[in-house]
Amino acid sequence: MKAAIVYESLYGHTHAIADAIAQGLERLAEPENFLVDDTNQLLPGELDRAREWGRTLGTALSPAP
Repeated sequence: MKAAIVYESLYGHTHAIADAIAQGLERLAEPENFLVDDTNQLLPGELDRAREWGRTLGTALSPAP
């Protein structure tokens, strides 16, 4: 089974939860952090990085031909 775990961390606890869920699963991509400003808007360049990471996940989660 393939899965992607995506989480939002406001107080730091969700990272530990995501790690616990991921135990025993194969890592398909390295974890990423995307930086936001104090109004929760992505900083310049972060949207492009997030899209690229999403493409990486999409490729990894796609069924083999």
